Amino acid sequence: MTLQFGIIEVLAKITFYYLHDRAWHRVQWGTKRHPLATLPISREISDVDMEKIKNYLRDLGYLD
Repeated sequence: MTLQFGIIEVLAKITFYYLHDRAWHRVQWGTKRHPLATLPISREISDVDMEKIKNYLRDLGYLD
């Protein structure tokens, strides 16, 4: 009987930890998103596009 409770406790803790971690992963409070995180890329990036991206990141202070 005690062994069964011990096994149930371990499984419950693992399950609750997993669910808790998944829930906190969705919380965006106080986290900074990279400015290019939502950039949809559906084709090869050309040199002109890459230069625009570098200039944008430089303006935001990410590049020197």
